[in-house]
Amino acid sequence: MLPKHKAKMNIPLCKMISMPIVRLALKFDVFKMEQAFYSRYCKGDNVSYVSPLNWKGHEEFVDDHEASWNCHCRSENQRFEDFLLANLDLKSLSKCIFWCGMASTSCKHG
Repeated sequence: MLPKHKAKMNIPLCKMISMPIVRLALKFDVFKMEQAFYSRYCKGDNVSYVSPLNWKGHEEFVDDHEASWNCHCRSENQRFEDFLLANLDLKSLSKCIFWCGMASTSCKHG
């Protein structure tokens, strides 16, 4: 996504679906995350790579899911939609459900 500084955003959880094709966490992954948690905290440390397309190249939209959301999810979705629509580079993502890929950490040990 360009410009790159716009690629980091706080997407409401209700707008995300995990891709079943992503591998499950291994014991070592959990151990590594525990150690990182005890050694330091970084804002935005948990990063997920998301796409408006699933592994088959299909999109899903908010309209298909919104009826099952509580008032908090609807409120967060509206806040996020306002953010997307106010930004020319991001407005094409409005009304999209995002597919979650592999989680990563954004902080580097120093």
